[in-house]
Amino acid sequence: MYDHPVRHVWERSLHIAGYAAIPAVRRDVIVVYERHTRLVCLDPRDGSVRWDVATEPWPREIVLAGDRVLVGGSRLRCLDLATGAELWCASTREWSAHAVVCGPLVLFGGWRGYTPVGAAELETGAVSWCTPARTATVLPAAWGDRALLGHGDRAWLVSPRDGARLHDWRPPEPLHQADLVEVFRVVDADRCLARTESRRVVELRLSTPEVRYVECPFDWPRVLPFLVAEPLGLVTGAGGRVHTGERRIYAIHDLGDGRVLMVTKGALRVVALEGGGGIPSPSVWFP
Repeated sequence: MYDHPVRHVWERSLHIAGYAAIPAVRRDVIVVYERHTRLVCLDPRDGSVRWDVATEPWPREIVLAGDRVLVGGSRLRCLDLATGAELWCASTREWSAHAVVCGPLVLFGGWRGYTPVGAAELETGAVSWCTPARTATVLPAAWGDRALLGHGDRAWLVSPRDGARLHDWRPPEPLHQADLVEVFRVVDADRCLARTESRRVVELRLSTPEVRYVECPFDWPRVLPFLVAEPLGLVTGAGGRVHTGERRIYAIHDLGDGRVLMVTKGALRVVALEGGGGIPSPSVWFP
């Protein structure tokens, strides 16, 4: 991860084994699930606790949305990021994962095809609409004020206001299928990249229904946010290698932009590191 020595800054035990829900990480905040029933907000600088609140066991998602935190699971909850106080709880049907913010709305549902897809108001949690039947989609992405969904060899753009379909595409092969993994990445107002089953990348354009393979201009994470069983003695990042000291895979979050570089085999503690030269550039590891 670094091409110079790193320094151990702080550490916090999570008191749980590895889990699929990725913690929400931003340069100014970390929100993590721990002790099976708690959601905790940490200060990335020193690991101190800002708040600690009860949550249902095994939340599916933790999503930062400005000054709010969305927690997906059997219910979709919205918390105040400053205090952890619950602001609303949406009346969704069954599981609420996924949770994707599109302007003033939160698109939810479609995880593994178990649930309908719908949208709720970010401000109040009032449900605007919900599909009558279960709908399967990979993790959706906000594309401007619209939402991009996909499953198999189809991708489609919807209005989060009412669920109306606006565009459809047919990729040359099925989309990459994995729980809560980034499949779409918006490039600009007209273009979005999508990962396929073979891990090749295709380009979707609003200006045409045609889909073509393209070279990927960035390092797209290739690991899944589920438990990863393969042993690994060291972690390789853009700046070089870091010896973990244990044969485990670590989840690394760059606090500069929140990118997930690798995902853990066992999430037992949070360890923050910073680079040499006294310049804080920590990553959050979940070994």
